[in-house]
Amino acid sequence: MNIGKEQQEKQKNRNVILIVLALSLFAILFTTIFLVTLPHDAITGRIIQEEKYTQKIDETFTASTTKALAFVEPPGSIKISGSFTKEEGGYAKVWLEENDQKLLLFDSNTLDSHDAQKTTFYQVCEETCALADASVYALLEIEVYDAALEISKLAYTLSDEVNHQPAYKGPGELSIKSGESLEINLASYWEDTDNDVLTYLATAPENLEFVMTDHSIAIQTKPDMKGIFTLTLIANDGKDTIRQQIVLKIGTALESSELFKENVDIELVDKYDRAIGNVKSEEVIPGVYDIEIKADGLLSGDANQVVIEDLRSTEQQLQAKIDYTYDEEVGSAVFALDNVEVTSATITLEKIGPVGVILKCENFDTELFTCPDWEQTMIPFVDNGDTVTFTVDHFTAFAAGLGENLTIFDQSDPEGGNSPITLGTQSFFYANLSDATDQPDNPVDGACNISFNDTGAFTTAQNMTFNTTTLFFQHNRTFDYEGNFSFNVSCQTSDGDIISAVDDFNARLICTSFLNVNTTMQNNLSVTVGLPTATACVYLNQNNIALNCNGRRIINNIDLSGSSLTTAVLASNKTNETVENCIIGNMQIGILMDNVSQATIRNNSVTNGSSAGIRVSNSNTDSLITNNIIENSEGNGIDIINEERDTVSHNVLNNNSNGTFISQSINITLINNTIFNNTRTGIYNNASNGTNMTFNNISHNGRASIFAQISFDNIQSGIFITNNLITFGENDSGIKSLNFTNFVGTGYTIENNTVEYNFDGGIGLKIDNSTLKNNTVRSNDVSLLGGGININGNNNYILDNNISNHSAVGLLAEQDNNTIENNTITSSSTSGLHLRTRHSLITGNVIISNGFGVRVFENTSGGAATNNNLTRNRIENNTRGLQLVGANNNRITFNNIANNTIAQIVISAANVTLNNFSNNTISGNSTSVGVNITLGTSNIFFLNTFRGSTILADDNGSSDPNLYSDSTLGHSGGGNDWEDVPTLDIFDNTGDRFGETGSDLPYSAATSIRVLNSVSDPRPTAASTTATAATSTAPTASTPTSATNSGATCTGRRSRSLCCKQWIIVEGFFYPDD
Repeated sequence: MNIGKEQQEKQKNRNVILIVLALSLFAILFTTIFLVTLPHDAITGRIIQEEKYTQKIDETFTASTTKALAFVEPPGSIKISGSFTKEEGGYAKVWLEENDQKLLLFDSNTLDSHDAQKTTFYQVCEETCALADASVYALLEIEVYDAALEISKLAYTLSDEVNHQPAYKGPGELSIKSGESLEINLASYWEDTDNDVLTYLATAPENLEFVMTDHSIAIQTKPDMKGIFTLTLIANDGKDTIRQQIVLKIGTALESSELFKENVDIELVDKYDRAIGNVKSEEVIPGVYDIEIKADGLLSGDANQVVIEDLRSTEQQLQAKIDYTYDEEVGSAVFALDNVEVTSATITLEKIGPVGVILKCENFDTELFTCPDWEQTMIPFVDNGDTVTFTVDHFTAFAAGLGENLTIFDQSDPEGGNSPITLGTQSFFYANLSDATDQPDNPVDGACNISFNDTGAFTTAQNMTFNTTTLFFQHNRTFDYEGNFSFNVSCQTSDGDIISAVDDFNARLICTSFLNVNTTMQNNLSVTVGLPTATACVYLNQNNIALNCNGRRIINNIDLSGSSLTTAVLASNKTNETVENCIIGNMQIGILMDNVSQATIRNNSVTNGSSAGIRVSNSNTDSLITNNIIENSEGNGIDIINEERDTVSHNVLNNNSNGTFISQSINITLINNTIFNNTRTGIYNNASNGTNMTFNNISHNGRASIFAQISFDNIQSGIFITNNLITFGENDSGIKSLNFTNFVGTGYTIENNTVEYNFDGGIGLKIDNSTLKNNTVRSNDVSLLGGGININGNNNYILDNNISNHSAVGLLAEQDNNTIENNTITSSSTSGLHLRTRHSLITGNVIISNGFGVRVFENTSGGAATNNNLTRNRIENNTRGLQLVGANNNRITFNNIANNTIAQIVISAANVTLNNFSNNTISGNSTSVGVNITLGTSNIFFLNTFRGSTILADDNGSSDPNLYSDSTLGHSGGGNDWEDVPTLDIFDNTGDRFGETGSDLPYSAATSIRVLNSVSDPRPTAASTTATAATSTAPTASTPTSATNSGATCTGRRSRSLCCKQWIIVEGFFYPDD
């Protein structure tokens, strides 16, 4: 606030300060010529000063992984300390990944003691000894092979830019003859050790004509001009501004020194010409002096003082007077000085009465100390109590005004204060105009207008309106740019008098600011008081606004429970908004974009939120959330609600509720994020189609609740989960439906992921028409109950996965028409492959070293597992190979079921019926059973090869027997290849390789000690008694079957009911070619 009259309570007195400064012989005014300043990004050449910091790690790594880092400031170098323990051939490497570059930080192969088993290293660096353009965020990529790498700490330095100011190297004095011109090359007068690009400016007396270009100034003098002038040269390097004054001598005979007096002589007297006080002078440059004049006050004893800058030396002696007058309008001591050229004079005078306004008198009579015509000014002054102080730049007569009084202020600037106003909000400016009796003037009595200099110069004045409630004139407007500005109020009374005042104000980006232009923050924002009506600290108020916090902070320091303030930065119903480089703390929501298309949120740090770190919602398309660190939020790290085609990349989401929450959205991409240590799930996908999760590192989530690291809720389709590392889930699975009994959609692609070390399972989803391919799923059994993959749905493809080391089931598949192909399933304690399917193909799988190798079970609703085709699988080295319970009409063919400890095939339920076992190799050891049947009916075994087991088959089934040849199916009647048949009296007389004759037919427990109970094979594989044992032609149907008819001509070759079946060898098995 500034005042024409200091305070209203002081405006009752009408004594006037009379300040006589000079006889107005002539006035030399000064003007300034400006050039356009280059932007700061043109500055180059900084001297680097290092500050050393240490960041503790204290972690040991025995496997390859990544670790996210955040530094105090961008590092200038990074060094690593720790120890390295290895086995033979072991090694470790550490890379620093930041700003799309990968730099080697540590390589164990370069250690001096690389042959030692354990080596301690201290502050080692490879490619990180000096960093350029580093970020505060980085990622360590750690590669460890047959070794243990312990990282104790990182040592890093900060790059602190120190600017060297421009230095003047030109002359202190220049001479020019009257009527001639002089051109000065400013670039040759200045130097900058940082090689910064300099901007040049200059100021000179008004009566000097000069033209300025980028690097030079041309001065033109008039023929009658002479004297000594001060020329101020200015250089700016984008950060610092340096001024240098030089003397410019202009005359007709420059070689004569008599033209210029080399000293200044001032006599200080009172109005009676008696010597008083004292005068001090200091020569600042040749011929130019700073002057201090003092004289004791009459009433308070405080000194009357005048400080003059840049007084030019003169030929004659100058006279200054300080005294008091008996004029009733005068309210202070009087100072008078002969007219001289100065830059400025700061005057402090003793008061003899209240001060209201400064008046100016151009023709003051120094002999009588009177003025015939006072003119009001808008010179600001400071009331010190017993004295007043003000500054002028030329000498005339001044006094304190009597009559109309004017006080001006703005809405954020209570009288006597100077608080900042808020960017982008309507701010009110007030003028309190009153008459000599302190009564407010109204539009009938007077009128006021206002102008501002926020654009560099005062704008065209605008009328102020009169508020009949406050009795103030007022005006409102918004400001879009930060800065220290002024406003000028000029009022005219009804009698024609004009009174003016100028006040300063600060426009600042503070909480509740609305941004209408791109803005770079210059200061931190802090919420220290309640804001009951505001919902955000900073609003993006137009389209295409970029807020660059420039590393500044937006921090809440109060309890927001009684406030509507929830968000640090908010944009709503806009397009193409950007928020970057912000540090946000303790807000409910850090950054909120509501119905904002094409938003960009990057390089921000958001901590300690209570609702969400970043939230984008209800927009149409194409927002980008990248390179943010969001930590310690009671809510979610990133919320994406009702969005489309957003990309979330390279973020670090740590210790929030859900790392990322996606709901009711389409085609959201999450790529290269590090999501760890969140209390619920890493990624929560709810009813959102087309979500693409790729190359993310997701670990240690769900630590405070039973949530998978990636969770799905409700129905969605077109989900892609590829190339992710999903590890160390704290309380649940790696990927899972939120409620496994709920169907969560179709068209999932889950491919090339590593899912390991999760608490209770790898992947568990109820989905249709989906593909799980080439995933590594292992050791997801921290709970000792976890399994590998559990898929409940139809038409799914489960291909080429590597599933190992689980306490429960390696792969569980339920429902219909699924394909399970080329998977490797090992080391699952309960079973490797558990099938509750129908009409499914299970082929090419390797199932080794599990409890049960494969179990075919009825489904959870009691329906049988039917019409599945298990073919060409390897089921080996399990406790039991293949078990059927609640299964019928399945085809088990061409499998190698071998070396399983207890039994190769187990049928242990009455509802196992009509299953077809053919062309399998069933090979056990001396303690195992080949086929062990305790219940089950009407299953058929034919064309199988039984080897190795002491008991090749034990059939203790029901009265409806299982069959051991294919005669009931219309085939040739062939049985199985039993290992001990060659030792029995069983022979093939027809050349079809199956026995027809012999005293040990049928092959059964009655004829062989290698089978038990109801096993009976009427036509086992046997040695041929003919020369065409491998391939022969059987007799026609009308001819008795005998060896003598083996050469008969046959017809109807492919008829199942006729003879002439041609036997072929398929993968080592004999099989009829029909």
